[in-house]
Amino acid sequence: MYPETIKKRLKKQLMEDIPEDARNITFIFNKYDVDIFYKMGDSAYWKPDIKLDFIKLAYQTTNNPFYKIFIKLISLNKRLREMTNKNIADKLWEDKHGL
Repeated sequence: MYPETIKKRLKKQLMEDIPEDARNITFIFNKYDVDIFYKMGDSAYWKPDIKLDFIKLAYQTTNNPFYKIFIKLISLNKRLREMTNKNIADKLWEDKHGL
């Protein structure tokens, strides 16, 4: 399970893709993705298997310009980005302290 600080940051990032008038939003975190349930009006919506983007999260949370450049370089190569995301997810899944 991810630490609460990481879940909080991921939820903030994921809220960008959910309509503003959505309510009763539920996030179900898996190791590499998340399922989102929410209601709008009388309808319920489910967004399954949304990939978690730790590269984007790292970019948003750092103020160090050198780290930002390094993160941008990783994100340019699709395979490297996927491997890095997977490695970060593996590390954080059991980490009790988070980033």
